[in-house]
Amino acid sequence: MPLDSAALATRRAPTHPAPTSLFLTESIDTPARMSSTTNSSSFSQDEIIDALRAELIEQERINGLARKAVEQCLIDIKKEKGNNRKLLAEIAQLRAGKEAVSQITSSDMDKGLEEVRSSDINSGQDETSSLLRLESELRQLQIRYDALLEEKQVADRRFESHYRKCKNFKSWLMRGERCVPSNKKITTGVKRRVHRMRQHLVQSSSSRQLSEDTSEEVHGGRSVSILNIVKSDENALPLRNTEASVSDKLDAVDDIIIDHSDSSSNEQSRAVQGRTSRAAALYDTKRTLLNNNQELGSGRTPPGYWNIGFPDTQEVAIINNQINVV
Repeated sequence: MPLDSAALATRRAPTHPAPTSLFLTESIDTPARMSSTTNSSSFSQDEIIDALRAELIEQERINGLARKAVEQCLIDIKKEKGNNRKLLAEIAQLRAGKEAVSQITSSDMDKGLEEVRSSDINSGQDETSSLLRLESELRQLQIRYDALLEEKQVADRRFESHYRKCKNFKSWLMRGERCVPSNKKITTGVKRRVHRMRQHLVQSSSSRQLSEDTSEEVHGGRSVSILNIVKSDENALPLRNTEASVSDKLDAVDDIIIDHSDSSSNEQSRAVQGRTSRAAALYDTKRTLLNNNQELGSGRTPPGYWNIGFPDTQEVAIINNQINVV
């Protein structure tokens, strides 16, 4: 059955919590309104009971929500009271700290300043001590460097002297390496003084003295006297700077040229060549032989051979050990 507007209004009650007094007034006024509605229109008793039951359920729900809201408010109030107590305790601590700070006197401030100054002085002393230590170490290193530099200079001078000695010794030892042997016949004339002595001995000596053997042993060899030389060959020592000595020298040079050269141009007749042309040929031949000897004699030692220093005792010992191992 359709309900009237009053029943619908009672069903559409607000869901938000309402004050208790308002709820009581509304509950009190409800039967009057229902009576008025019953007077105005006829409703069945069951419908009225259902409407009242629904209204009661709604009011109970509203009462439950209000009760929960009140309990939540009480819980929040308790929490706020606890927070207030904590804040009061912190405020009390801050006030106590402020009072303790305010109780610091000027003497305590002076004492703190003195402590700060003493700490600064101690730090300055530590810095000065570290600087002094570094200066002492630097001085010791400088002394050591000077000593090492002096030792190096002494070693350089000793090396230079040893190098010079070794080079001189090698040059003396190898002085004959660049000399090339040759088959040149050396013919030297006899001085006039020796020739006159020989003539005097030949004229004044007897046949008995010339026939005697006057050789004697000297230092493991035999020394032959001038008498045996004169007896064996009286014309073996021609006079110097004579025509015969010059011709003999040129003939000997021609023999050398023939022996050392395969060329047939040097084998010219001695009768055809004059004294001037033969002397010029001798000069050219000597120059040629000298140049050849210089070319053959150069480069006997490897480059840098003379740059070897004089070895010291330790190097000599190492070299000997290596030789023994090999």
